[in-house]
Amino acid sequence: MNNGAEPHTKSSAGSVPLDRSTLIRELIGLSWDRGGDQGPEDVKEAERSPRPCYPRILYDADCDRKYAVADVRFNGVMHVFHQKWHGIRSAVGVLPGRKVGVPQDYQACGRDRALLTAKASEWGVRKAVFHGYSPAVEPLLKNLCAEGIACYLVWHGNLAQLAWRPEVDFFSLAQRAAKRGLFRRAHMLKAGMDSIFANAFRPMLVNGPPVLQSGRISPPFTTRTATALVPGYVDIRKNVHTSMIGCARSSIESVLHYGRIRGEFPILSRCKRVAYKDHDQHLMLLTQIDVTVNVSVIDCHPMVEMEALAAGAMSVTGPLYLDALQQHPYTKLSVIHNPFDVEEIASRLNFLRQVKATELAGIVDDYRRAIRMLSLERYAEFLEL
Repeated sequence: MNNGAEPHTKSSAGSVPLDRSTLIRELIGLSWDRGGDQGPEDVKEAERSPRPCYPRILYDADCDRKYAVADVRFNGVMHVFHQKWHGIRSAVGVLPGRKVGVPQDYQACGRDRALLTAKASEWGVRKAVFHGYSPAVEPLLKNLCAEGIACYLVWHGNLAQLAWRPEVDFFSLAQRAAKRGLFRRAHMLKAGMDSIFANAFRPMLVNGPPVLQSGRISPPFTTRTATALVPGYVDIRKNVHTSMIGCARSSIESVLHYGRIRGEFPILSRCKRVAYKDHDQHLMLLTQIDVTVNVSVIDCHPMVEMEALAAGAMSVTGPLYLDALQQHPYTKLSVIHNPFDVEEIASRLNFLRQVKATELAGIVDDYRRAIRMLSLERYAEFLEL
């Protein structure tokens, strides 16, 4: 115990004090910008957003609707999200309904609130879903509530992220709003969280795969050279090094990755870094690879798995602890039980190469249909549609 003293770290110059928040960010590899969710080494790259970001509210931007599922039950639903919270934005982009993208550091003026109300009226909005929460969207929530629109909260995160101060602040703010009755229902995508939020919803909401206009030429693992993509950025949650070493130790010939790997790791010499240019090109790349490997240790319901499904590719993930489809063959093939076991990852990839191509393609297709239907049905239940 340090009896309340600030932690220290050693350097060549001796003992140098670090403030507690700085140490936490170094330990868990997070930057201040909640929206990018990148580790420090990827901050500059994160400035190039996968989708357009503007210092104003975006209403039904094409990039937020082009991959959405069509479902008339959601015609009166509006989704509110932050433009720079890219994983959440990807999840929202799949859902049917109107889209409202809010800048992260935003102070809504009276004109903005009036425009939001006008848009809601024009669209015939009866329900608004806030995906995540922050001071930037609180005035919009209050405005919509005042107009008689039923508002809902979906928290795309987990309690482990409360090690990070901005997450604590946002989470506390959301809880206070729920306790004041501003949300008709609230939900966190983790088991047991119905005991945390007021007016919480159960069962778990799950993400669904986007609708792609162009598919793959051949099913996964049917060409002579197999290709894996490790899509995660480098931070402790995403466990990228383990995923990459597992790939490198497997029979997969081509291993691609987005994250910047620092340090000398001879075993990773055959892995090739590719640039993450934008969301559209990412989805196109997924139609050309066989499997994504994202064996994370702390995750919600990663959209990269859903995007791979949409592209007809297989995925290998860490335990996600969903409450449905756990007995589906896809789940049994995709989940690595020990996310730190590089040999388990390598063995699973080798096994996938041995599965009959038509059988594997059928498993992927069936799971894509099942998870999409489940996502829509549970969101419809959550929103009382």
